[in-house]
Amino acid sequence: MENAYQRILRKAHAQRIPLSAHWELTYACNLSCIHCYASAPQREDELSLPEIERILDELMQAGCLFLVFTGGELFCRLDALQIIAAARHRNF
Repeated sequence: MENAYQRILRKAHAQRIPLSAHWELTYACNLSCIHCYASAPQREDELSLPEIERILDELMQAGCLFLVFTGGELFCRLDALQIIAAARHRNF
């Protein structure tokens, strides 16, 4: 017998709805862990806040429920709190 979560997963899969997203927003990191690739300075070609907000709108419209920001170290971005606020504004 199918439970509620399994029904949600089945319907989301059938309708191609991304239930969750794991988004690497930066390679920048203030650490130099030996096991990690993300120990570079913030790059100039990273997405801008308006570009990130547009993608957040697209994820919201697509039905995404869960969003994880990662990187490097997200707080190496000067606009990290603005990005988080934009996501919260869209109920992520």
